[in-house]
Formats: sequence, structure tokens, C-alpha cells
Amino acid sequence: GFNLLCFNGKYKRIINDEIVKISDHYNNFKFTVDIFRKLEYFSNNIIFIGANGSGKSSLALKLKQNMGGQGLHISAQKVLKIKEFDNIVSKKRAISKLNNHISSYRNYKDDDSFREITEEFELVIQALISEYISGLNDYKNINKEKEKAGEIPHYPVMTKLDRVFEIWNNLIKHREIYIKDGINIYVKYKDYEYEVNKMSDGEKVILYYIAFVLYAKENSFIIVDEPEMFLQQSIVDNLWNILETERMDCIFIYLTHNVDFAVRRNTFKKFWVKSFSQPDKWDLHSLPKNEIPEELLIELIGVRKKILFCEGKNGKSIDEKIYNAIFPNFKIVLVNNCKSVIDYTRAYNKIHEKYEEAIGIIDRDFLDDDKANKLKKDNIFTFDVAEIENLLLLEDVLKLYSSRDDINDFSLVGNVKEDIIKKFEQNKDEQITKYVKSKLHNNFKDIIIKSKDGICGLEAEYENIMNKINLRKWYDEREKEINDIIMDKDYERCLKLYNNKGLSGVANHYFKVKDYNNRILILLNNKKFSKREELLNIVKRVYPNKLLELHNEQFNNFI
Repeated sequence: GFNLLCFNGKYKRIINDEIVKISDHYNNFKFTVDIFRKLEYFSNNIIFIGANGSGKSSLALKLKQNMGGQGLHISAQKVLKIKEFDNIVSKKRAISKLNNHISSYRNYKDDDSFREITEEFELVIQALISEYISGLNDYKNINKEKEKAGEIPHYPVMTKLDRVFEIWNNLIKHREIYIKDGINIYVKYKDYEYEVNKMSDGEKVILYYIAFVLYAKENSFIIVDEPEMFLQQSIVDNLWNILETERMDCIFIYLTHNVDFAVRRNTFKKFWVKSFSQPDKWDLHSLPKNEIPEELLIELIGVRKKILFCEGKNGKSIDEKIYNAIFPNFKIVLVNNCKSVIDYTRAYNKIHEKYEEAIGIIDRDFLDDDKANKLKKDNIFTFDVAEIENLLLLEDVLKLYSSRDDINDFSLVGNVKEDIIKKFEQNKDEQITKYVKSKLHNNFKDIIIKSKDGICGLEAEYENIMNKINLRKWYDEREKEINDIIMDKDYERCLKLYNNKGLSGVANHYFKVKDYNNRILILLNNKKFSKREELLNIVKRVYPNKLLELHNEQFNNFI
């Protein structure tokens, strides 16, 4: 009975092992079929874009594993060091060792993999040099025979090492790489020469990339993890342009998180690596095409925060500093103008694969309530002052600033308010004209001619549109509104309607400072300022509750 149990147990293990093997083969086959379909059968060079930790390197290994021996994986992990050679093995043995290394599978996470990484650079250099020496020997022997026969000497065939040197020297023009003693590579710079191990990381990685790409089998899939590593931007594009041209028989597959590199490969098919779950599940998405510029879209597609589009220029805008202080849980994205905010917010929210939605915030400018309410349906909001600079002049902000120990004069608040209302009165005609022009522009922009009834239908529709445009009425309504504000000295409504980016000059004058706006911005962003929370709550009051709720919701998601 015992022997029977042992016999049955043995075969049970064998069967289970075979089932595991069959299952692995099936899963690999399924992965290969799925990935080939997803990547359109590798009909074009490909870039995978993803954040650190999104599974790009694991994807590179899986792709190589399923390329049927036609995959060359150039890992992001490199040990760019070789010993000085005393001798070189034969061409056959050197290339065999290199090919075995290229075709082997490793996960880069165990001791054996690390040992192979340390040998990688040496293996490819040894193959280059052994092939070079073999070529010189063939050249010598052929010419001996030709000399005996009285024939014209045979010119040497260009070896891979010759081509590697040619490409390297073309990229780094102020230095020259060459074989010094027949078996060791040196670099010459002016009157100074140095060996391979004393080259910079950039110089070595260029040599490494060129050599490995030239040794790829015909019609290979060349998978490069972080192709921009150690390289200056001025060189990285030239290098890969040359290598892609050199190996037009191959498909290049780059994995990167570098936005600039991804954008500049403008002929590549681009995929976003959204996430990875063990053992071999990747959430991949073709980069969508829409109104958002590709560079910005690549930067935003993997962002896990809600995105806030607003007007301004990076590093130069009051908007950016204010929004970073008020909405730290949003990813702040500054774009050129109000129209871009509206277009990009709508376009981003049409993308199904994104992590979070986008929100737009625009200056009130001369926007009327009807238009503002329509924009809210698309997650685009306005705030209750005409210009973002105006919120720094809110009465409670002025009071808080005037309470500082170095000022401590509340009468200055009244002076600032009074002068701004006076300026509003002086600029009344200009402000009304701008408002009417803006309203007229918005009306014409929204016109859609729908009639299909010939000229009579078109004329009727045109007349109906023109009847809705009443410049005099708009002018008079705005004038009355401004007159009421001036008569009532309604400072809050004045800031809501008054479009004038120069109003901070009034505060500069009374508080005797060069840049009042900048002083408030410093306080908004200074976490050590004792009244910072009070100041933040004041300026937040001009923003719609929905926007503040979305920001708080994002905060709750983080914690």
C-alpha cells in the first residue's frame, strides 16, 4: 500500500508539473497575441510612456521573452566598466558569448542577473575587438595571395568596430576614439589620451548603445529602457536618429518617462503604460489625439491628481502662485488664454483612460452670468472678481495687510477703496465699451446657422439673430450698473466688474511699497505666517463652492 501511494504521488507531481508548463505556455501565447493586437502588430516604432513604478521595465522583459529570439533588450541598469585586455579570445568565441548573453532571459533582480550586467559592457567590447582583429588578419592573408598573383591589393572591409568609432566620433566631435595597442580602446582629447574606464558616463553609454544596436540580429525588436539615460539632450536625438537609420530592418521600442524625448520621436506610435499587476497584466492605452498639444498631454495623462487648467505662463504668472497656494491638491496647469482653458478642459475630460478629471478656472472678465453658468456644466468655473489680481485687493485682504506691525493703519484701507472706485468712474466709458465689445464677440462666436430653406430661410434666421443684438441696451444696462456701484461706493461689486490689472498701483502708493501683489503672494505661500489660514480663507471666498468641494474631495482621496 505504501509503495502504491508513493507511485501515485510521483505521477501526481509529474502531471501537476506538466499542467503548470502548459499553463505557462498558454499564458505566454495569450500575452503575445494580445500585445501584438494592442500594438498593431508592431507595424511602427513604439514608445511606451509611464511613470516610475508603472511596470515599464517588467514590460520590456516580458516583450523580450516573447519575441522568439528576435528581441534585444537594452536595460536601464548598466555597469559601464571593463578591464584592460591583455589578450582577446577568438572572434567565434567572443560573438558566441555575446549572442548567448543577448538571447538569455534575466529579471535584473537576483545575483546572477547582476553578475551578467557587470559583464555586459566587456562582452560587447570584446566582440567588437575580436571581430576587428579577425578582419585585419583576413585582410593581411588575402593581400598576401594577391601580391603573389600580382593583383591589386584588397581594401579592408569595414568592421562593426570601425562603424562604432565612426558614429561615436561623429557625435562627439572634439574627441577621437580609437584602438591604441591593437586590443584596447582609448580616447584622445587634444594632447591627452585616456582609456575606456576614464571616459565619462555619457561617452561610455554612447559606445555601449551603438555597439549593442549594431550587434542586434536582422529584423530584431530593439527594446531600450530609458534611452535618454546619461545623455545630454543635444546628443540623445542625434544618437537614436543615426541608430534607427543604421538598423532600418529593426523595430525600435523605447520605454521612458521623459516627456521631451517622447515628444521628439514624432514618427513613433505612442502608448501610455497606466498600470501593472503581477504577474503579467499591463493596462496599456494608445495616446489619444485631441486638442491638447501632445507634449502637454504626455505630461498630464498619468497624473493622479485632479488637473486645474488656468490662464498664465509658468514661472511668470500671479495665477500660478495664487493657485498653488489655494489649491495644493490640484495639479496646476497654466495655458495661454481663456479659450485654451475651456478647450483643454473639455478635451481632457473626453479621455476615458485618465486617472482624474480636469477643471478649468477663468477670469470673470466681461463674462455674463448665462455664459458662466453654461461653462459650469463642463467643469469650467469663474471667480467673483473681474481679474485674479483683484482678489488681492479684497477689503479683508487689505485689512489683514494693514494690521501688520510695520503698518498698523486701518485708515489706509478706506483710502485704497476710495481711489479704486474713483478710477473706476474715470474709466467708466472705456469699461462699458470693452464690455459691449466682449458681449458682441461672444454672441457672434456662438452663432450657428441652421436654416436649410434657401435664401428666405437664411434671411429670416439672420434677422432673428440681429434682433437679439442690441448694443444700446447693453451699453445702457452696463452704465447703470456701474453708476449704481459708484453712487453706493460698493467696493466689492467694483472689484467684480473692474478689469484693470494696474489697480495694485493704488495699494503700492498708500502702503508705500514697490510691489503690493508680491508681498501678498509671499504671505499666501509662507507656511510660517501666523495668519496664513485666515488669508487663504478670505481669497477662497471668491471661488465657487463646487470648485472648493472638488479640491476637498481630492484631499480626502489622498488621506
